[in-house]
Amino acid sequence: MSQTPERLIEEALEHLAAVRAHLAHVPYHPDVALDAACHRLATAIDRVGQLPPDMREAACGGGWRDARALRNRIVHGYRTVDPHLVLRAIEREVEPLERGLADAAESLREATT
Repeated sequence: MSQTPERLIEEALEHLAAVRAHLAHVPYHPDVALDAACHRLATAIDRVGQLPPDMREAACGGGWRDARALRNRIVHGYRTVDPHLVLRAIEREVEPLERGLADAAESLREATT
């Protein structure tokens, strides 16, 4: 059974919040924290990928292909993923993605009222 866009957005935002929480532990436990952050980031991107294409593109600011490519690198080539690349992507892209998802959720709420 497929999930509603509202639920997919909610789950993606939950995973992105967990990414932020894991990053707080990078200075103390870098391998564990980065592994956890990568897992949550890949899962968040999976949820975004299940959104309708126009909503997905809007939430990603037109950068869906880049987000999907990062997810694929994490999932299929984890040992070859540069941790600094992932951290840079998280630092630059998580906040805009969260805003894009919040905007998409607001649009859905407005459409149902």
